[in-house]
Amino acid sequence: MKIGILTYHRSINYGAFLQAYALQKYVQRIMGTSATVELIDYHSKKAHDAYLSVLKHEGRWDVQKIYQYIQFVRCVNCLPKSKNKLISDDLAKIQNFFKKEAYDLIIVGSDEIWKVNGMRGFPNAYWVSFDLGKTIKASYAASSRNEIGMLKDRQKEYMRDALQQFSYIGVRDRITEGLVNNLNTSIESALNCDPTFLYAFKYDKDTYRKKFKKKYRIAENKKMIGIMIPDDKLCDRIKQKYGKAYVVISVLDKLATADYNLLGLTPFEWVKTIGIMDMLVTNRFHGTVFAIKNHVPFLSVDDYDAIDKSKIYDLLTRCGLEHHYFFYQNAKTSQKRAEVLLKMDEILQRKDNIDFDRAIKKERQRAESFKKFLCRLGD
Repeated sequence: MKIGILTYHRSINYGAFLQAYALQKYVQRIMGTSATVELIDYHSKKAHDAYLSVLKHEGRWDVQKIYQYIQFVRCVNCLPKSKNKLISDDLAKIQNFFKKEAYDLIIVGSDEIWKVNGMRGFPNAYWVSFDLGKTIKASYAASSRNEIGMLKDRQKEYMRDALQQFSYIGVRDRITEGLVNNLNTSIESALNCDPTFLYAFKYDKDTYRKKFKKKYRIAENKKMIGIMIPDDKLCDRIKQKYGKAYVVISVLDKLATADYNLLGLTPFEWVKTIGIMDMLVTNRFHGTVFAIKNHVPFLSVDDYDAIDKSKIYDLLTRCGLEHHYFFYQNAKTSQKRAEVLLKMDEILQRKDNIDFDRAIKKERQRAESFKKFLCRLGD
């Protein structure tokens, strides 16, 4: 059996790369030697151009952005991918490309592949709405974050027609679950975990921590707070409060007030770096996921437009860690930053009582229906 995974593996985004990597590993492990599992090497032209455009800032090449881009390209080159590659937004060309690859099964997901108002436009390749003959279609942990009431009738009709062709519909969050079920498709959606929960990114933490501190000349007695939110003032407040015992390390954005800015990490270095932090403050979904996976005390400082639409809040409430959530949107004030520090204190005081294993177990169980679907195909 030949299986293709259609996702955002070429995005210059840690979470997008890692979920693609993890899903391919998981599906290959479940299917064993009876199947070839690869990432379909397709990239939206709009997304491709958008990622290239950020390499320049005010007409000048951004050396740090270029270095990060090269790091991602090197990692993507090591992924198991289709031999052929396509960069296009032309649905007819995409259809022909998929037909030539002759997949028995195409899995779309995970990530926000069904986002209607994203840079890739709508409709796009990730709905796989075209005829591919006998190819089976499925999704795993697909996300949209578009509620049914936000959509036009023609969009709903297009989605409904596309999803009617799927044999399994797995979604990552309750908003997408509600959207799919309200479209009245013949198949009810299943709520899945992010695929990064399904793969163990193994490394020796003690060894990596020692090498890390030696490389950046961090004293052995210093603890480390990772920050992953573009707010210099918040970073400065964290340094003022915790600076004697901790160094503050930005692992995503360039912050003038951070002790260290690590902007050129590979996706795998990023995972390891999160794993050796003593505390993580993040506004990113996969920052939250890898803090949980690595048993790192964390605070998710969310700046999305509403709590009920937040994929981070959805995740944390599902796995019983909602007390690690702080809503920050449109409120980056001195008072709100002080509240973040109070929340950090609370989490650090109870860090030994956080039940990470229970949260991880609950999330992994959400892949069971997908596993059964794959096993039926392999029989």
